Amino acid sequence: MSEQGWRELMPESVPALLSVVDCGDGCIRELTLRSTYGPNAAQSAFVVVEVRRASQPGWVQLTIELKGLVHRKIVDINTFSWVMLDQPQVVRDDAGLLHLDLDPTGDIRTPDDMAQYSHVYLAARDLRWRLDPLPAS
Repeated sequence: MSEQGWRELMPESVPALLSVVDCGDGCIRELTLRSTYGPNAAQSAFVVVEVRRASQPGWVQLTIELKGLVHRKIVDINTFSWVMLDQPQVVRDDAGLLHLDLDPTGDIRTPDDMAQYSHVYLAARDLRWRLDPLPAS
């Protein structure tokens, strides 16, 4: 999918995402962290999740890009920590930072709760998402 396929991911745009995909039982397939160095040094991340389409049968690949990555917590506990049991949550804090919880409990939590309890939590200045077909096996 081209650059045009990207859409902003903010607390108010989560319903638009959930209108096209159902992330419950989705599987996080890839999480890539990237750091650049020099005068414009920055950290970013990509999360790739296999999710079901909301209104039709089949699975697609949801890619979430995080630019200006500030915080991350990734815990592999040798269970189903990479299977999403609920929909992702996005919360904006007072400083404008966007907190993404890919392991929510079902209730919207605060950024502090996300950092403490989630197995897959990231916070960044900008979030965006796109859908792609699943790669051929």
